[in-house]
Amino acid sequence: MLLIGAGGPGCQLCLFHTANLFAARGMVMNLITASIGASFVTFELLARLSSTAEEVSLQRAFLGYSLLPLACTCVSAVTMPDSPFDARVADGGAGATARRSL
Repeated sequence: MLLIGAGGPGCQLCLFHTANLFAARGMVMNLITASIGASFVTFELLARLSSTAEEVSLQRAFLGYSLLPLACTCVSAVTMPDSPFDARVADGGAGATARRSL
């Protein structure tokens, strides 16, 4: 539990650079911050589940919860492109394209 608490802010700070990929950077940063804050509710729900349901231990609840990141990893391995995308923007309507610095 200590490692999750210590690693959470570092993961959040790394995600802020993802906001540079979007035109509405402020909105994306707000959504990232809100989702990190809301994710802490998960641990409270798992603790309550293990304390109210006698057949579910805390270890079993976290093992069940670990299926979610595993599923996300499998989906992203299948859906993510193998090469980085090339962001191109129209250069003043002249028809030429220029590489946009991200």
